[in-house]
Amino acid sequence: MTEHDLSTMLRDHLADEPPLRQSGADVIRTARRESRRRRALEAGAGVLAVAALAATGLGVGEQLRGEDSSTPVAQEATPPLARTMERSASAAFTPYVGPLGDPTWTVKSLLGDTVDPGDPAAQHYLLSYRPSGGPSVQVNLTVGGYAPADFDTYDFASSCDHQLAQGLAATCEMSALDDGSLLMTTVAPRARIGSDAPRMLTLDEAASRPPGSVLWVRVVGLSTRDGIAVDASEYVRAADADSADWQVPLDVLEGLALDQTLRDADLAHEPMPAVTGE
Repeated sequence: MTEHDLSTMLRDHLADEPPLRQSGADVIRTARRESRRRRALEAGAGVLAVAALAATGLGVGEQLRGEDSSTPVAQEATPPLARTMERSASAAFTPYVGPLGDPTWTVKSLLGDTVDPGDPAAQHYLLSYRPSGGPSVQVNLTVGGYAPADFDTYDFASSCDHQLAQGLAATCEMSALDDGSLLMTTVAPRARIGSDAPRMLTLDEAASRPPGSVLWVRVVGLSTRDGIAVDASEYVRAADADSADWQVPLDVLEGLALDQTLRDADLAHEPMPAVTGE
């Protein structure tokens, strides 16, 4: 899974690490800093390196100069996966949110490092649009890879249980498909939209923030047994989950997540690090 930040599924593996209310990339950077500090204090001590599938972006046709690049993608330079994602997103989102505007892209490796599109290490692609006008603040389509063995190692099936137990989602429903894939639908609060790492909020935090400062995301995410994650999501500004004025029908988000052309994406499938001294 990508939009759901696998950090929410890894909390039981992180007894000594910071609370997982950050993006995957933030968690990884924090874990690396903690790792270096522990090595200085405890020679030879191992530390758990957290690898989360972070929402990321892609700059096509040039070397990215920063994680928040919003350079439009030139069609002639766009790699096949990006073309497929743009076509699918445009067909699905435009009828409900209107003109999408320019795409914003990022591509990253497993550990959150920005890489060029088409790089063999490219593992997570995020396509974002910020429609002009209407309630929808942002719509996303994300395609990511992971090692198939991590599907069970990190207990994807319990993701909803973790999110609900931590108060990170207003609703979360999980269903298993005939091929063993998992389809998860979540409504949750977010802050810091516009970066490549929206901040996860608890429901209590969302309720305590000033009016208009919280966005709610509805995301449908597919995780397959062969190591592909596809998420489709919509962000709207609302006082609470019940008052969110969703524009994109749920079955449209689900159709994107189940799009076979996206499930066939050619991505890296590096495994998440377990216990390591790095």
